[in-house]
Amino acid sequence: MEERDSIILAYRRDGLSIREIARRNGMSRKTVRKYLRAFEQAVGDNPDAEAMDTYLQQPVRYDSSKRVRRVMNQQVMEAIDGFMARNRSNAAAGLRKQQMRKIDMWRRLRDQGIEIAYSTVCQYVRALEVAVSAPAKSPAAFIRQEYEPGFRCEFDWGVLTLWIAGVKTKLHMAVFTMNHSNLRRAYLFSREDTLALMEAHRNCFRALGARRK
Repeated sequence: MEERDSIILAYRRDGLSIREIARRNGMSRKTVRKYLRAFEQAVGDNPDAEAMDTYLQQPVRYDSSKRVRRVMNQQVMEAIDGFMARNRSNAAAGLRKQQMRKIDMWRRLRDQGIEIAYSTVCQYVRALEVAVSAPAKSPAAFIRQEYEPGFRCEFDWGVLTLWIAGVKTKLHMAVFTMNHSNLRRAYLFSREDTLALMEAHRNCFRALGARRK
């Protein structure tokens, strides 16, 4: 156990290379890799400090015949779903201190004989948390509006870029839309100012022969 712990700490905490760890402990690099591989299979490639401490507190297991290595499958997902459902019930009852953390769920699974990486448990729990917190999207609703002829006209400015005599020119476009008929009128101006606004309306009313109500 001391041998395993010293190897993991030297590699994870002290940042020593596998070659240097093997030299200091008088063992082969293959043996060092074996301990590191077992550690990463149990807690993932980037575990937090709590997961690392939990792993190091466990005795070395040389007989793994009773354990089954599992990836995330239906049985494991149902077990974690149950943990999360219990957490929600405890939270609703004001028992937040009795909620299971991700490390607790991982320990419970290992106690049940399920060998699964701690990082895999964390990923699934985070996915569940996102799914629960995401607001339900309401279907978009559209209300059809109908207008009498000549009742309403909408106006807005737009920008148009044209090549005039080989020169790239930016113009401002005043656009009118009749809500009943969807008839459109547009006028181009070099500037977007009050004078252009008034001239655009004058031109539109003249073209229509009247003004909108």
